[in-house]
Amino acid sequence: MLDPNCTFCQPENRHYLLENKSAGLLFDTRPVSKGHALVICKQHYPTFFDVPKDVMADMYALVIAAKDFIDRKYHPDGYNLDVNINPAGGQAIMHCHLHIIPRYRHQDPFRNIPTHELLPGDKTRA
Repeated sequence: MLDPNCTFCQPENRHYLLENKSAGLLFDTRPVSKGHALVICKQHYPTFFDVPKDVMADMYALVIAAKDFIDRKYHPDGYNLDVNINPAGGQAIMHCHLHIIPRYRHQDPFRNIPTHELLPGDKTRA
């Protein structure tokens, strides 16, 4: 089922970079970092909690494929995965989508990103 009033259901917004049976990947039109992408259900489900298990499995598979794609193209140092649910939770488009946000060590001075790995026995940062 598609919703004729939904942005993600419109044909012009369904030109996916990667896709599988139930989900597609698009770059976010307002990225918070280079390579910020969205995994979007192909069918219309308003929130994450409305998505059937089989569709969720396809979304997860696409998250893994998207990470490989973004790793090869942008070489980030880390990731955030984000799902906003309902307007009070920050969801602006009422069609389930998951944000894959690449993070870069030297591009976000406000994030507390360790500059070295915690070594065994190092309790100063635990």
